[in-house]
Amino acid sequence: YINYHKSDALLAVCLDINDFRIFNDLYGFDEGNNLLKLVYKMLGSYILSGIVCRANTDTFYIITDFEGTEEELLTKRDIFTDSFNAMLEKNKKPYHITFTVGFYRIEESTTDNVSLIFEKANHVHNCAKKEGVPGFVYQEKLRQEAIRQKLIENTMHEAFENLEFQMYLQPKYELVTKRLVGSEALVRWESTAKDKKYPDEFIPVFEKTGF
Repeated sequence: YINYHKSDALLAVCLDINDFRIFNDLYGFDEGNNLLKLVYKMLGSYILSGIVCRANTDTFYIITDFEGTEEELLTKRDIFTDSFNAMLEKNKKPYHITFTVGFYRIEESTTDNVSLIFEKANHVHNCAKKEGVPGFVYQEKLRQEAIRQKLIENTMHEAFENLEFQMYLQPKYELVTKRLVGSEALVRWESTAKDKKYPDEFIPVFEKTGF
């Protein structure tokens, strides 16, 4: 579809059902399978031009045409969710469904293969999951931030063993008497290459990983 549909308005989408495992626990696997079929059917009817497939479990991938702004794209997502739940209500289903969606706009000049295209859609979908929001549109800075975080995770244990984390004490003085009354402990990551990293770069990663 990508090869034979040269356009700068192609969109790759990664979508999944929130809390699908819990859904199976509550309503059983048969109802879970039925839900997957309903999602696939509505996506197929909602996408006027393109391809819809289920990759695994409750994850769906889509390639479709879309010309519009990011705001319009996110509005489309909301309309789909509302339409799907209206259909469930009409069929007297006892549940309400929400989705998390990642969007990646495929540029006409891209050299990405299909796997890389969906990897980018999946990455931005995972970012939306972590942030607890319904959806994100791919931005290269998100990918670069993920790469930077992974590099920190890959080197932080060795850096700790090599004593690369250095403590600095910033003095605190009483303004009236000019008396030293304490200090604030600060940390810097100084690698052997004399590459100094500041706390705002690595502390959030340490907090997230528990390091």
